[in-house]
Amino acid sequence: EAAYYINLLQSDSQSSNDRAVHRFPEINYNIAEQELGNSGLYAKFDFNYVNFSRKDFSYDDTELTSPGVNTSRRVKEDNDGLYDPSTDFIRTGHRMIIAPSVSYPFRIGQLFDIVPTVTYNETQYRFNATPDAGSTCPLDVDGNQLDCGQNAVRRYVQTDLALRTKTSMVFGVESPTTHRYKHEIVPEFIFSTIPWVERPNHVFFGDFEKQPYSRRAEQVTNDDFYGTSKLQFDYKDRLFDKRLATFVISNHLIRKQYSGDVANYNKLATFRLKQSYDFNEESRDDPQPWSPINALLDIRGDKFETHTIADYYPYGKVTNWSTRLRYTTEMKNFVELTYTREQFVDEKNANSLSKEIENYCFGTGFKLKYFGFVGRANFSAVTQLFEGWEYIATAKPPGDCWTIDFKQSETVGYDLTTKLNVNFEFGGAI
Repeated sequence: EAAYYINLLQSDSQSSNDRAVHRFPEINYNIAEQELGNSGLYAKFDFNYVNFSRKDFSYDDTELTSPGVNTSRRVKEDNDGLYDPSTDFIRTGHRMIIAPSVSYPFRIGQLFDIVPTVTYNETQYRFNATPDAGSTCPLDVDGNQLDCGQNAVRRYVQTDLALRTKTSMVFGVESPTTHRYKHEIVPEFIFSTIPWVERPNHVFFGDFEKQPYSRRAEQVTNDDFYGTSKLQFDYKDRLFDKRLATFVISNHLIRKQYSGDVANYNKLATFRLKQSYDFNEESRDDPQPWSPINALLDIRGDKFETHTIADYYPYGKVTNWSTRLRYTTEMKNFVELTYTREQFVDEKNANSLSKEIENYCFGTGFKLKYFGFVGRANFSAVTQLFEGWEYIATAKPPGDCWTIDFKQSETVGYDLTTKLNVNFEFGGAI
């Protein structure tokens, strides 16, 4: 894969894009879980390689703007060409992640399924930035000398123990003319820990020891640029201490119906709750060990469906959620309404009403033999304005060989975007 990014952190969005960092290329190789002979052991393997590159310098040349207690910094407009590891940020380089995993599932009687898993993760780095001969490598918060070399290796072992059971009840009479329903309840407990880790004391890496594990995959913010977390390639470079218990309870409603003599099974509804407890967070000052409660409700009938996700922050007393209602006809035409409400919650679980989002999205779509259309409009309940719209018109000439997509979208404050795609599908051609 390859990803090309546009740098929007500049006053003129049409100016040079030299400072944007691209992923070129990114290579993923995965071996799905499979049994090793007849041993009962199951193994899988994940490999990821990314080259982070850009046309401009391999680092961001920054300077302190208000030295002191409330230190802040900014990226210089003109790079001086000298990489100083005490102030500058590494932005380009190579990263390779190797992660083999072995598990041994077994059952205790007919009641519990247990799956212990061991994963070894090795991440190797090759940075493009070379310190200037006159610069010195800084010290860490404990006064130890940091490494400023071009190579770094991070290794750790993660262990997981999953315990799951299932109970169910069937309703209805077994008959080709009636439906039967099955309600499944699946409670699950997972304990995960990183018992061994080898962290490089390199200037590239940030400090995440005082942050809860539940925030490991959150987007990069200004706190990463100004604080001790530091600005890294992406969230995969973050390494949190992990001693985590996760609780999951899932409910499934399954319908059995006959089409002639053939039985068909449809999962009509799923309701799931999930929350984690961070034992490392428990031992800190002013602990907040419980993660947000994640809820999922998915209902899929013959014509009506709804999909709802919600996150409740127990310390911030905030619930962010989104729900979609859709009605579909037998011809696969549909109308839908989506409601989203979100409030920003920082790493201290404080929320800000000034960053509240409350949107309604109206959508419809229809499909003919050679033509299809999908359109959506987004209305903000905060600003009382329609903040964006989009539609996609698709033409599919006879032959099932190619399609033409015409798309237009516009968001308030931005230009109208128009795209035309022609897709060729030569199925079976040699």
